[in-house]
Amino acid sequence: HLAEALRDAERAMQERNAQLERLSGMRRDFLMVALHDVSGPIGAVAVLLQNLRDGLCGPLADPQRDQIGRALKKLDGLDHLVRDLRILGELDTTDLRAHSTEISLAFLLADVTDENSELAAEKGVTLETETTGSAGMVFGVPRLLREAIANYVTNAIKYTPRGGRITARICAGHGVHRLEVSDTGFGIAPEDVERLFGEFVRVGRHHPEVKRVQGTGLGLSIVRRIAEAHAGNVGVRSTPDRGS
Repeated sequence: HLAEALRDAERAMQERNAQLERLSGMRRDFLMVALHDVSGPIGAVAVLLQNLRDGLCGPLADPQRDQIGRALKKLDGLDHLVRDLRILGELDTTDLRAHSTEISLAFLLADVTDENSELAAEKGVTLETETTGSAGMVFGVPRLLREAIANYVTNAIKYTPRGGRITARICAGHGVHRLEVSDTGFGIAPEDVERLFGEFVRVGRHHPEVKRVQGTGLGLSIVRRIAEAHAGNVGVRSTPDRGS
């Protein structure tokens, strides 16, 4: 009787697992279709608003141009959300090993810092890479690894006030490659550190400067998912008002 009960429980568990897998597949499929259907209209509306702002439909008064600028900023935030959700969907559905190759983390880091140097300059923040002599050769999906690095760097730029400094480096040791991005920004409260890499998490909202920063709350969760998909992990050390 005990063996029969165990077999029944195992069959029930297998059926539940199969049902959960079907529901998960339906959720992923719906997400990708919805994102595809939303992306087109967002791009079209952005182009139309840009045409208005640039005067292609006639001259605009300053208040009108200001309203269009605000609308474009909101659309840009929505576009970032769609992109982040698409990356999360890809991590659930894509065979990462089939798209992996050997790539240098130092090369990806140099590319990311070069691309964001203008953004840092506009913010009045110094962005630099520290040469450690390690190329950081890893096996992975270059586009996703680059996305993880970019999220770290742009996050540091967003949360570092004017006059601050951001330093990025690749460290190697004991068969592990480590990417570090340090900043002199607002820092993170101890009670927020544990949930920092969760989905849709925005920390530090009590800080008047942090409240003004736009974001989806998905950036660092994407970093975590990409790192774990490549058999890695993430972490943070931070002191409020001194940096992370």
